[in-house]
Amino acid sequence: MFNNLIQYYLKSAQLRINNRIRAINEERTILRASGDIRYKELRAIRNTHLYSNKPKTIKEIREGKSEILIDKLSVIVAESLKDNLKLKPDFNSYSSNKNDEINMKKSNLEFVSLQELLWGFDFDYTEVDKFNFFLNLFLDLKNSSEYSSMIHGVLVDYIPFARYSALEKVLNEDVEFASMIAPNYKHTNIDVFAEAVYAFCMSDASDEVMTLFVEFLHTPYTYESKDSDGRFLIKNSSVNYQNFDLNNSYFDFKLSETA
Repeated sequence: MFNNLIQYYLKSAQLRINNRIRAINEERTILRASGDIRYKELRAIRNTHLYSNKPKTIKEIREGKSEILIDKLSVIVAESLKDNLKLKPDFNSYSSNKNDEINMKKSNLEFVSLQELLWGFDFDYTEVDKFNFFLNLFLDLKNSSEYSSMIHGVLVDYIPFARYSALEKVLNEDVEFASMIAPNYKHTNIDVFAEAVYAFCMSDASDEVMTLFVEFLHTPYTYESKDSDGRFLIKNSSVNYQNFDLNNSYFDFKLSETA
């Protein structure tokens, strides 16, 4: 159901990981050339540095089609990337003060959390993060029999979208009238859906739903697993691409109020 949304995050994660590796390697080159003896052994990051057990997996994550990340970028692999992607490998960025720790991680070009590596943000999201979340979420939901009317109700306050929707409804019902309308009306209005989503992102409701999404990403995923004796154990994991499933309540209650 959330194909557009998950594909967006897969592509973004692959780009984010490669960009971080590139940035670290460029900074390491500068440090090594500075003449400072502390950095003379710094080398470019290799896949073996990021996940020594399976460097081939890192190669596939970096160079393969982004779709494979749903299987390849597990929590274990993501944790290894988070722990090993850093400008200065021996730098200790731990602090009892959370803000200090975050700042030290950022200065060392580390991901501050698993959520930032997988989803692009930790707790603080940008307006771009919010827009891309809703754009892809609404693209997934607008063709759903359960949610299409809700999404239309959320976006219809944007007048160009309301006009386009009304015209499309008429054209679908009246073939004769449709033949009189310029055939490129869809192309002319190609951006109206994204514009309507952008308008929605200006609302308080969008911030409230986005905040719930952030909380969802930080909520432990609970599942049952058998041990070697066949006993079922309750285990926790982080929300990731393999168990991603938005609970309806995360967008139902607020979007229905807005529609």
